[in-house]
Amino acid sequence: MYSLTLTVEHQNAIDWVGHRYFGGNDLKKILLSCDLHEDCDGTPWGENDLTFLIPEHKAWEIQEGYENEGESWPCFSPEFVGILDDLLMAVV
Repeated sequence: MYSLTLTVEHQNAIDWVGHRYFGGNDLKKILLSCDLHEDCDGTPWGENDLTFLIPEHKAWEIQEGYENEGESWPCFSPEFVGILDDLLMAVV
């Protein structure tokens, strides 16, 4: 199980990317299919920081989407790219 915390700004960035790249709607769909940490339970997307509990198979879906995107996170800040890259580096 992996953990990923997204600030409201990160969630807004994902929404802004939308359908243009994997880091938009596709990533959001995967994350929303994961459980939230109990402290975030019931918190809607975009209204507060969210911590997602990502199972192994969903982490691999993220890894695959990232690879299909040319191993980049277009339109994201360097700080957000670092957070996403840290997640992918942890996937075994």
